[in-house]
Amino acid sequence: MSVAADTNFLLDLAEGDDDAWDAFETLRTRTSHLPVTAPPTVLHELAYLSEHEPSSRLRLVARRAMRSLVRIWHIHPAQLSSVQHGIVVQVGDRLRRTGLVPQEERNDSHILAESALLNSMLLVTSDNALRGVEFARLTYELRNFDLPAPVIVTPKEIIRKFFQ
Repeated sequence: MSVAADTNFLLDLAEGDDDAWDAFETLRTRTSHLPVTAPPTVLHELAYLSEHEPSSRLRLVARRAMRSLVRIWHIHPAQLSSVQHGIVVQVGDRLRRTGLVPQEERNDSHILAESALLNSMLLVTSDNALRGVEFARLTYELRNFDLPAPVIVTPKEIIRKFFQ
């Protein structure tokens, strides 16, 4: 089991966003038994942004996130076998086809599928396409692939739930 980190969460950490850091520290103290992982599509997105993003500021933030990922933040970059990647593609296609994730959000559907395949209990994101996924329907769709559904949470929700 693990906690999966979405691209925007890692970018927020690299920018020093207070909510992201409070959530990250909360996860580190309250769920220290669960490693925080970066799914493969997240790693690909960071690499792409660090090289091809038109905004020089966002390119630098993506580079900072990549440098900090393992060495400073101790977030584990996840790798999948080719068979697992094939499963991710199938699950992602299904999530988009059923309307759980918008058609144009291919990477988001893959991040969600990878998080499930990595047995992540939580997927931390502030992405609207992912935040809008209905948990009961996601659980139903992932059950067809014998995968558990991660709970999709924002940094603010982590802070609110642990400090109420």
